[in-house]
Amino acid sequence: MRARDVKPPRSAQLRRFAVAETSGLIFAYFGRDITKPRWHTPIFPSDSMARGLRRMTFRAHPQTTSENSVDMSHLEEVHGYTQLTKLRETEMCGPFLFSSYSFTRNMLTFGLRRIKFDVEIQIGVWGLGVSTVNVATEYGILARQWVLSTPVDGEMIEMWLIVDIRKLPNWWWLKSLLRTPAAKLASKFAVNDLEIEVSKDALIWDKQNYRSQPAYSASDRDIALFRRYCQQFYPKVIQ
Repeated sequence: MRARDVKPPRSAQLRRFAVAETSGLIFAYFGRDITKPRWHTPIFPSDSMARGLRRMTFRAHPQTTSENSVDMSHLEEVHGYTQLTKLRETEMCGPFLFSSYSFTRNMLTFGLRRIKFDVEIQIGVWGLGVSTVNVATEYGILARQWVLSTPVDGEMIEMWLIVDIRKLPNWWWLKSLLRTPAAKLASKFAVNDLEIEVSKDALIWDKQNYRSQPAYSASDRDIALFRRYCQQFYPKVIQ
């Protein structure tokens, strides 16, 4: 008997997920009703000149990785950024959260560590596990970072780091045939720097413990706001 002639049992079912394609990435919605998403991933213009990709696996939770988006103090303590300024108040819009900062930082890739530049970032958190960072530097470089966290089991997550180079400086030598190779090289440097930064955070995430009623300091206002924002993504506990 051929396999195609065998009828599957009535109990055999495939679990289907709502999927969407954005900027060359495919997302699957996982929620209370997996066929009717409560929100959708962001749609950005297809303006990428080059893309850098990295994948990491470590112990963490998508909520804690996204929480760094509003933890302004850790940018200085963990990543060494200076001249930190909040450009807009952290804002919740249903299943989305936005914030924006400016700061000065150094490159982290070996051989480029003396390069220091001013940066402005616009952060978007889309549900749990999807974060985007629009980056603008003083040199005229525009980039978009994707930080995508997916649980592997109860302990580990798989994180994709993606950097799209959207614009390069209008230097005369970049207007020639060197523009495309320069964009590809910039994407590699950028995603390498991002991986180094995330590795610093991963050391902390690995040691973090959950407390249902943490003690917040005066500077933790946005963290408390973020955790209230996250409550909408968990089932309500019936007392």
